[in-house]
Amino acid sequence: MAEDRKKIIVNEIHYWKQSKLLPEKYCNFLLALYTEGEDSTDSRNSLFQGKIWNITYYFLNFLMLPFSFVVIYFTENDVILQTVLLTVFVLLSLLQLWWIYKQNGMIHIPLNVTLLLVFLLTTTVASTYFENVYVFLVSLLNIAGWYFIGYRSNIFYLKIISLILALGLILYMLF
Repeated sequence: MAEDRKKIIVNEIHYWKQSKLLPEKYCNFLLALYTEGEDSTDSRNSLFQGKIWNITYYFLNFLMLPFSFVVIYFTENDVILQTVLLTVFVLLSLLQLWWIYKQNGMIHIPLNVTLLLVFLLTTTVASTYFENVYVFLVSLLNIAGWYFIGYRSNIFYLKIISLILALGLILYMLF
């Protein structure tokens, strides 16, 4: 193939990659194909940077769990302040879940962290303002939500965990 035609095609693929007309993986493959591997350093760097950002998002999302336990159990803050901080953690976790989902990343870690934070927030609010019966109902609603999300997303472990937790919660209330 003539060099000027290759250059036009490579420029067009770079344009597709920048404007996200094609997924980055396809563009990197086409660039490696048409440049015979000469343009692969750019794609390797972008893939490495993408993995670094994903790992950072996963780590920051996972850190919200210990921070939320510190906010609830190891601080002398007012209940309203604790609730506001937990709500901010839940919203940040939802934002990170959405971002990683849009990037076609692995959503299991942010999804589990978000579900645990929502569970912690709702049970904390229920135990602060209501009786134990409502805490039980809120916990069952959370577990039912977990099962529904596991069923809709076809995540097997989430369905199993929700069934085990529901059985354990019911046995706890009976005995």
